[in-house]
Amino acid sequence: MVAVSPARGRGILWPALAAGVVVLASFAAAAQPTLTLTRVPGTDAVELVGDIPVTGPFAVRHRVPVETRAAILHVWPRAIQPDCSADPPPHDAPQTHVIEMDLRGEGEHRWANGTVPHLQVDREFCFGVQSIEGIALPPAAGFGLLEAGVATVSVDEPDIWARQLSARIIQAACTAATADGARISCDAERWQGELRRRLVTGLLGSMLPLARASRATSERAVAQAGKALGTLRERARRLPAAELPVPVDDVLRMNPAALRQTRDALVSAGGSTPWASWLSDYIAVVERIDFEIGRRSTQEQAVSEAESALVARLQDDVADFLTRDAYAERRSPAARGSARTGDADNFATPVYGVAVGVPLHGGDPWLFTYAGVHIFIEPVERSIPFDQMVGGTVAQRLSVFVGALTSDPGGVRNARVSPGLGGAYPGLGIGWRVTQHLAVDVIAFVYTATDDDPLNDRQTLGATVAGGLTAELDIVQWLTPD
Repeated sequence: MVAVSPARGRGILWPALAAGVVVLASFAAAAQPTLTLTRVPGTDAVELVGDIPVTGPFAVRHRVPVETRAAILHVWPRAIQPDCSADPPPHDAPQTHVIEMDLRGEGEHRWANGTVPHLQVDREFCFGVQSIEGIALPPAAGFGLLEAGVATVSVDEPDIWARQLSARIIQAACTAATADGARISCDAERWQGELRRRLVTGLLGSMLPLARASRATSERAVAQAGKALGTLRERARRLPAAELPVPVDDVLRMNPAALRQTRDALVSAGGSTPWASWLSDYIAVVERIDFEIGRRSTQEQAVSEAESALVARLQDDVADFLTRDAYAERRSPAARGSARTGDADNFATPVYGVAVGVPLHGGDPWLFTYAGVHIFIEPVERSIPFDQMVGGTVAQRLSVFVGALTSDPGGVRNARVSPGLGGAYPGLGIGWRVTQHLAVDVIAFVYTATDDDPLNDRQTLGATVAGGLTAELDIVQWLTPD
């Protein structure tokens, strides 16, 4: 049988207890609770149905109208903005949250749902929810712009064209949508990207690029034939006019049939070979010009038909987008109320730490471990950083320590050390939290000093004043997360 000293036993007990707490905490997780914001009949106020948990985030839901496109939940401490009916404080204020809610359900069962981060315990908070109704944008406001835009479109730069046209169409639709109602806003830039994509897709999927390309080819062919015609006219001026049976200016005004007759008559009469060659070349160029002009006319008609078809298609796409996807926003008056977070039960927290102390009887400094409790005057908040707390932090940091040594003490000069009171080395002091689970302590531990002189068994109480670093083990918070 192995004997274990009381001091050594205490050194084993406290770490084991801390490990046990961690294991128990792993089984203490609870489902995230859901609270309901309900509107008070006949008012713009809401009340929160359910108890706000003292730890962890929680879900909030609020019934919204069928036409709601979005909902925003505002949460802030009343210590920052006491009037819950006023505008919320800036978003970067402590524990001030702006939460975009998810919309679920249909009809009477349409709900806005959001998750609120953990809130500081035992504090009053304002809650405000604002529904955003979607108002379809009127497409007709942009139809005139669409027709003009298609007529001037550059098929070589569709992105630039679509970006400029979509901006004008959306702005026109937003202007029309916001003209008739208060509290209506329209974010034109929000919808331009999708409309631009639809315009580019419609353009590249139409016959207009091909028709424009064919017309351009015909125009180039007409221009080239015109240059050739000018070259032939200059060449005619250099040939002997007397060898031509008709004046040169009359020849230049003839149609292809009359030109052929003149050439054939000249050849039959054994006339000038240079003029006969010139007439053949001139006839070919004139016929080519007539052909290309006719083809260009056909291509012009094809371009016109392609533009009309593209306008009709884009009008359908724009109307579908503006009435189904894009919308202006009408913000309802915010429904607001307040609620108080729960009062946690963790006024006292077990601690375990290590300290260095100096005995009043003199001697070398002691290095030892100790355990006990930190007692606070208000529930301890461990999930909110100190710089985000409201209502002051002194009560959250300052505590009273009560406990005892858990390891063998050191010695003192000319005396033997034994437990001070009740078979232990009790201690009393103050603690100051430096993080959520770490604190520094200043503690006086009591001991009994017995004189080393065998002829004198005089005993006196003494104390070692120590500074320590402790880990706070918040059992209550771990075991009761909600």
